Amino acid sequence: MTSYWTPHQYIGSIILITLHKEFKTLLGPSGHSGSTFIFVSLFSLILFNNFIEDTPQAAMPLKLKIDETEETISNIIRPGTLAVRLAANIISEHLLLTLLGNTGP
Repeated sequence: MTSYWTPHQYIGSIILITLHKEFKTLLGPSGHSGSTFIFVSLFSLILFNNFIEDTPQAAMPLKLKIDETEETISNIIRPGTLAVRLAANIISEHLLLTLLGNTGP
């Protein structure tokens, strides 16, 4: 029985082999045997799940609650982060003026 590869299978195998080589390079000689298989599988799972467009209906209330909480926390933290950035800019300007002022004769 002869089996024929479709172009999709061929491209898929090239991608999997490339991912295997990349993870093997990253793990180095200390990597356990089979660990690249786990990382390639996890990478593929995350990649293909990112292409799914809809959130399941059962998860919608949770997603909305997380979005509201994230927005609330962001609004609470924003004035503090802006204050830190402003203070850092003021200090750096004074530091720069001090350093440049001491380079004279």
